Amino acid sequence: MVSEYTDGRTEKSSEMTSVECQNLIEDLQKVLDKQQRQTYNNKNALRKTVFSLCYKLDWITETMSNKEKIEVINNWITEKTKFKKTDLNALNIDELNTLIRQLKGVLNNYGYFDKKTSVVNC
Repeated sequence: MVSEYTDGRTEKSSEMTSVECQNLIEDLQKVLDKQQRQTYNNKNALRKTVFSLCYKLDWITETMSNKEKIEVINNWITEKTKFKKTDLNALNIDELNTLIRQLKGVLNNYGYFDKKTSVVNC
């Protein structure tokens, strides 16, 4: 990678000029920013699924404030999951996927969730 930014002059980062280093850092930051945005978007989509499932369970309603909705979800996470975290926004992608599976299980246990179509039957 160093060789690319020094036009083959060196392969050692210690021999890079400040301009070459800055160009490398800027390009790496762009890659990191893109990855962070993608992770944020993926986590946001999963959190929306959590909200959707909680609406279907009638745990949260449109008349509740966002703070109240988050409180209901966070309380359930604290009381009914194995996570050491107590905040929906603190969960990573794997934990969010696990939470979604658990919520779908709750829907299934109450006879609302159709496994074949993944549609809630009300």
